[in-house]
Amino acid sequence: MTNLLFAFAQINAENTKRIFYIIFLILIIALVVLSVIGYGIIRLTNHQGKMLDRAIHDPIKKCRIIKDQKHFMRYAIKKNKLLFFHQAMIPVLIMLGGTVILLLYCAIGDKWGYNPWSMNNGFGSLLITWDFSTIITINPGDAKGILINWPKISHVPHFDIHNWCGYIVGICYLVGGLWYLYTVNGLIGRTLRILHLRKTIFEKSLEGFNLEDEPLDSQPK
Repeated sequence: MTNLLFAFAQINAENTKRIFYIIFLILIIALVVLSVIGYGIIRLTNHQGKMLDRAIHDPIKKCRIIKDQKHFMRYAIKKNKLLFFHQAMIPVLIMLGGTVILLLYCAIGDKWGYNPWSMNNGFGSLLITWDFSTIITINPGDAKGILINWPKISHVPHFDIHNWCGYIVGICYLVGGLWYLYTVNGLIGRTLRILHLRKTIFEKSLEGFNLEDEPLDSQPK
């Protein structure tokens, strides 16, 4: 990639514009990325919230065992907790399995200072990292100005079978952790759904009703 050098000897107004455009572009990209991530989280939360409807549909609509709003809240909250417990059991067991493997590895090899995320002998050896401290350089060499450079690669991924413990533990923690966050998102989504249904499920509403559209023979005498 080509470096960008903004020399102090050049016209200050032109340099200021270029720097402003670069900063503005970075901010726009960051806002777009954050917006996409936020939109995805909201959609996922709403989708998981509606899964509560399937869990409480039959007792409420078919069996009619829910009598009032307080009864609904107690039943829905209890059902939500049970769903979270069942969904979170597997990711928690995966993370516990990774912890057991790590403890056995440290105990057998007497390596209690071992870091499973290490860049040298752990899961980190599979990652690529950048040195962001080299992005901006003031007065590089003999030139007076600001040098904007692309970050340098500080670590190149490599696989080493001797790092097997870090690989297994890292995968267990990543998979289990992301899976657990997914279940927490479901808990939040269903909780929000409960609060919404609490206000509408026993609500007597004439929304969308038009008396003129009702046939006369269907009206009470």
